[in-house]
Amino acid sequence: MIALPRHHALLCLASHRGSVFNAIRTQLASSDRYELQTKSLGIDQVRDITLWHSAHVATERVAIISFYRATEEAQNGLLKLLEEPKLGTTFILILSTEDALLPTLRSRMMIVGGLEREVPHLEEAEHFFSLEAASRLSDECVKGLLDAKDGDKKDRERLTNFFAILELYASRLKLSTHERMLLRKCVHYSEDQSSSGKQLIEMIALAMPVVK
Repeated sequence: MIALPRHHALLCLASHRGSVFNAIRTQLASSDRYELQTKSLGIDQVRDITLWHSAHVATERVAIISFYRATEEAQNGLLKLLEEPKLGTTFILILSTEDALLPTLRSRMMIVGGLEREVPHLEEAEHFFSLEAASRLSDECVKGLLDAKDGDKKDRERLTNFFAILELYASRLKLSTHERMLLRKCVHYSEDQSSSGKQLIEMIALAMPVVK
């Protein structure tokens, strides 16, 4: 379990944003959540967040927002939200580096690092990499994902989380550039409901090296 401090605005630093994003969203029990993963955060997305924030109906609400970069206009919009947050609302921003934020926005947040060490289920990724290709596809954990329905939201979340954890564990391994790029693509496509989860798993099972 990831230990998050109590604060209305958290800046979580992680080189593998996807795995931390999925771990946090799985862990938090709030029924009223705003979730967003994007490369570039723009003002239109911040306006959507503002609309969600203004419709204050729950006592506990959380916005989990992961991005690589953000426009200055978008950051100023976030700054207004953080300056006057509604009671019970928590904003969690996940970035690779704090330098991506304006100093004024960064100063309103509590910075949290080292979260990747707390992401659960890394032993599943270690076990996956230790198996031969054929054994990977017959493994109990993977079989459950292979049987998942592509249109089911919860099954898709499990698939996305599985690939994100594989990528996090793979960062410790000496993989080739091609292998890392292939794994990154699978993480990206696993977030797309129209992609075939079965094909993505079969591709990774055959392409990744065996690590004992």
